[in-house]
Amino acid sequence: MGSSGQKRRKKTQHQQHLPKVGTTPAEHQHLEREAIGDTLGIGGMSEGAKKAIGIGVAIFFILAILGLLILNTF
Repeated sequence: MGSSGQKRRKKTQHQQHLPKVGTTPAEHQHLEREAIGDTLGIGGMSEGAKKAIGIGVAIFFILAILGLLILNTF
């Protein structure tokens, strides 16, 4: 009976779940990082695989910067 005066939602819209009252910022940050990982497509990867990819990207950038420095000095 109470829904007669309310606008109905479209079928494609879903209710957004908000964090519980009293959640710490660390818990909220963890949820945000998980959401970003899901968006990038690395949400289901293990922590070791994520670290290996991160280390590989870091090494690539370090080598690229060193290469540019060497090219500029000679």
